Amino acid sequence: YHDDAAATAAEEAFASQFRRGETPETMEERALQPAPTTVADALLALGLTASKGEARRLVAQRGARLNGVTVEDPESGYSPAEGDVWQAGKRRFVRVQLV
Repeated sequence: YHDDAAATAAEEAFASQFRRGETPETMEERALQPAPTTVADALLALGLTASKGEARRLVAQRGARLNGVTVEDPESGYSPAEGDVWQAGKRRFVRVQLV
């Protein structure tokens, strides 16, 4: 269904993200207010979790990362910056865009 170039590109993207643990080059950008907030509120506002409880569980299970660093406390402060990359689990990535 696809040509060799598309198959090679898909294989390289898979290897980059899942085998070597790199962040993908293209990811969804979501808007966030520049006001300080908590980690749990940021995960909820970015749409990475459906509730604050889910955000707390994700952080407790060490499944949330900010710019490649595992987040330890869901109630810790977070000051949004343009271009921050949030990761929830292994597959969901979001880049912060300030409004």
